[in-house]
This record gives sequence, C-alpha cells and structure tokens, in this order.
Amino acid sequence: MVRLAAHAVSVSTGSYTTAMFRWLRVTRCAVLIVAGLAAATLPLHAQRPAPAAVLAVPIPAGNEMYRARIEAAASESIARYQEWLGAPAADGAVVALDLPWQSAPSSMDVESQVAYGLARAWWPRAMTTGEVAPLMDGLAWYLQSRVIERLFDLTFHSPGHSSEGVRFFGGAVPWAFPSITAGRWSAGLGRTEFLGGANLDRWPQLARRLPPGFNATTAQGALAFGTLERWLGWPVLEGALRALALRASQGAMTREQVEQTISAAAGQPLSWVFSSAFDGSRRLDYALTDVSIGARQAPCANELCYETRATVVRRGSAAFSGSDRSPVGEYEAGDALELRVTFADGQVSSVRWDGRAQSKAFAFESATPPVTVRLDPDSILLSDASTLDDSWTAATTTNVPLKKWLAWWLIWLQNAALSYSALL
Repeated sequence: MVRLAAHAVSVSTGSYTTAMFRWLRVTRCAVLIVAGLAAATLPLHAQRPAPAAVLAVPIPAGNEMYRARIEAAASESIARYQEWLGAPAADGAVVALDLPWQSAPSSMDVESQVAYGLARAWWPRAMTTGEVAPLMDGLAWYLQSRVIERLFDLTFHSPGHSSEGVRFFGGAVPWAFPSITAGRWSAGLGRTEFLGGANLDRWPQLARRLPPGFNATTAQGALAFGTLERWLGWPVLEGALRALALRASQGAMTREQVEQTISAAAGQPLSWVFSSAFDGSRRLDYALTDVSIGARQAPCANELCYETRATVVRRGSAAFSGSDRSPVGEYEAGDALELRVTFADGQVSSVRWDGRAQSKAFAFESATPPVTVRLDPDSILLSDASTLDDSWTAATTTNVPLKKWLAWWLIWLQNAALSYSALL
C-alpha cells in the first residue's frame, strides 16, 4: 500500500518532491520495523498448530443410502466447530457410527451421530477416556445440539432440532411426526434421556438412534453446558470453549484442569456447576410447594393489601447456588435461582436465592393479588428433574399443563392404533 501511494505522487523536480520521497522511504522502513517487532513479541501459544491428521467419517457397510446425509452433516459440523473451537487437536481420530436400518429424516438421528462423533474427535484421544470422558462426552452432545438445530432449519426450513417420533417392532420401523418439532433445549440436549435415567429402553422407543456409548450421564453433562450457556451467554461460553480447545491442543488435561480453564476464560469460578453436573448420584430438583394469599389492611392506608407467601424446597442432593463460596451464618453466597411473582395490575416482583437450604419461604406485599408465581422463570437451570412443579397460576385449579398431556395422549393413541392395524 505504501508503494502504491508513492506512485500516486506527481513526478516533478525540486527539493520538495525529493524530500517527500525520502519521507515515504523512512516511513515505510519504520512501519516494517514496528510490524516485525510486534510479530516477534506475539505469544507463541496463541498460534494453534495444524491438525496431525484429517478426521474421518467412514460409512458403515449397508448404509450407503445415508451418504448424502452424512456428508452434509460432516461438512456443517466441521465448519461450525472450526468457527467455535479452531482447528481440531485429534490425532487421526475416526468417527464411529451406529446407524439404524431405517431412519426418519426429520428425526435427524444420522446427522446427530455424525455431529456428536466429530465433536468427540475434536479433542485429543486421551481426553475421551478416563475421568474426563463423561465431561467431554457431555460437551460433545451439547455442541451437536447447536449444529443440528442449524442443520434442521437449513434442511426443512423450520425452526427446531428434530421432529417427534417413535420406533416400532424392536426399533426397526421409525415413525416421525414432522408437524411436531422438538427444540434444542429438550430433544437436542437429551432431556428426555436424562429424565429417564439409566433405563433408556421403553415402549414406544424414541425415533432417533442414540450414538454408541450414550448414557444418561452424557445427557446430564450436555444439560450442564446448556445451563452454562444460559447463565453466561453464548459469546462468553464460546470464548471459554475456544480457550479450552487451545489448551487441549498442547496435551491431555485432567477434569480439574478443564474446569479451571473454562472458569478462567469465563472470568468467574464455575466449580459449583461442575461439582454436580457429572455425578450420576446427585440430581438437581427444586419445587414450588406452597403458595398462600392473605388479605391485610396495613400498610396500604385505606386500601386492601395482599400478602403472598411462597415456599421453595430443594428435593435433590445437589444445589444450584451461583457461587462456590460458602454462606456465612444467615448470609447466603450466590443468587442463581430467581422467584418471580406477577400481580393482577401488571406489577412484577422477584427475589433471588442461592438454593442451598432445604427450603426457604418468601413473602410479598402488594395492592393486588398475584396471578402467577414462577421459580426459575427464564429456565436457566435445564438440569432440574421436573419443571412441572416450578410454577403456580391463580387462573386454574391445577398446575398440570393439560394441553401438553392431552397432546401426548393423542400421539400415544395414534401410535397404538397404527401398531394394532399393522398386526392385523
């Protein structure tokens, strides 16, 4: 660019033109020297080495019909992982697939296995075994949920992660419902598998075939990373995962090092999340157990006042606190859980809680009665064992979502009728 600027100067005789050319030469030399010094002072670890080998996604025998889907999923997965994590650090890893005999395209089970396998292969082989394996498997399942959500939209021009569906005759015959889509926060992160615990065999079976080695702990870890995304925001979590990938490219890491790297990159300690996210014996389960409304005269002068009392209990053995510091006496440490009350006049009041105590009661005073009381109203905590007991509504006599259960019953009835007709 400097040379082009020099050519743009008009050619004329005189000391002024000569001085200008000398000044341009000196300036160019100074720019080159400064650039050289800046390049020399760059930290060497910021330059990630090239991958040792190309990741391979072989097509299993008898599954040639899935070639187009596998190639599209692999292309999208690699592009997104390179964007989020940089170059892969795996040493010639091969993605293993366990594809079904028949697949419903809208279930995205083939694409999900490809994205999951590539996410696992993105890390050194030593990090996919041992104590750190459940953490990395959960991260891989979380990353595939982001990829498949985008791929589903590109393929079917509809938002969602996959379509609802079931499998009959031992899982051999899939049946999908394209008009009933499931989002990334439920199907994409495997919340159904997480709630099912270790027993993933049920009738009717899920429409998608889960990848080899998948278990409830994998879904639990994916939900933990999904919770981190909602707690920190995707830009912060993306930067933390990129820092983790950069550190992993220098060698295998322990579980403690993975936690420390993510916490340092996020700018806050996150051990309170990891301590319960990958322990199958500990579960997060909060519930809103009691809501009472009382009328009182004071302090609303001549107007009637309402006092709303709500009790929240921790049924699980783990706590979603928001901090790794311990409380001091009656002073809590952390404010991860929110309780929000909406009143009849549109006013909203909320309080926060560290979620450590077995139960905690909250009181609200208002000029109008409450309409709704919600625990974790923004659904930050995705690992909650049940969300049906996290809200209270004054407009109905039950907290059970009748429309949701009616829809599931109609799906079951349709499946039962199809199964019966197939046996005739």
